[in-house]
Amino acid sequence: MTAKLGIACHLCLLTTGDVSPGAVAHQEAASAAFERGDALAAERILRCGIAAIFEGADGALAARAALRVDLGNILTALGQYDDAERQLRAAADDVNTHLRAARLLHGMCLNALGMLSRYTARFDDAAGYYELAQTELRSIEDEDALATILHNIAGLAHAREDARSGIEAGQESVRIRTARHGENSVLVAADLSNLGGLLFDVGRVEEAAQCVTRACEIFANSYGPDHHEVAVNLGNLAAVAAAGDDFEEAERLYARAIAIKTRVWGPDNPTTLVSIHNFARLLARMGRVDEAWQHAQDVVAALAGRVGEDHRLLRRARELVVELARTSEQRLRS
Repeated sequence: MTAKLGIACHLCLLTTGDVSPGAVAHQEAASAAFERGDALAAERILRCGIAAIFEGADGALAARAALRVDLGNILTALGQYDDAERQLRAAADDVNTHLRAARLLHGMCLNALGMLSRYTARFDDAAGYYELAQTELRSIEDEDALATILHNIAGLAHAREDARSGIEAGQESVRIRTARHGENSVLVAADLSNLGGLLFDVGRVEEAAQCVTRACEIFANSYGPDHHEVAVNLGNLAAVAAAGDDFEEAERLYARAIAIKTRVWGPDNPTTLVSIHNFARLLARMGRVDEAWQHAQDVVAALAGRVGEDHRLLRRARELVVELARTSEQRLRS
């Protein structure tokens, strides 16, 4: 028993990634003392080691937990069962906190990989990453982080042109954020904007308009009227206006959205290109074919080679370029 106490906990210390020489030194000294038969000295050394760990230092929780496990084992050998239980329960709490932080970080790393995969049209990869991230974050009950994953799952459904499958995730993210942050939070606004896009795609235009209008109000009140989040929702409101055949209002909203996005992100940023593409489609509906073709061609030129061929925006912009070229030829022939 005496030979295994220090070895077992030393291995625990190493596998958690802690490299604190002080913690290792205390552990080795305590193990040596215990093996010599001086359990009281081992106890004192471990208590000193625990007290010496700086709160908040890298690996502090793991190192302290490992020393507490050694101390708990020694106290058990000494028959000090109540104190041993306190030390071991404290070690378990430290490990749980350490693992929770690691799981949160792991979940957010998976989320980031999912976002990257989505932006580059690797949708199956994105779905896999988001599923793993959701499982990780549900296990630690971090609702804010979970809402972020749900938001992105809903956004992936939109990117895959399967909006109906993302509505439940979008609604849950709104519910979680509202409960935690209140109805005027910009986090709620982001989720409302996301949900509005899904509702619009499935033909629930009035509900979509309510979500997007409210999102736009929250962002404008929080960040000012020229913020890029306002621009995103101006573009969404333009789509709602176009769906109601209010082309003049749609053109005004698209022009404002594009101006803000171009200033903030630049003309070739994918976020800006979404609005330019949608504006091109509006111009096509208005019969302004040459203008529409040029805008659509600009989108294709900006995206080609940067994203996968299955990327929704690139594919739709190419389709529009072909369609407008055909329309222009037909006009010339007639």
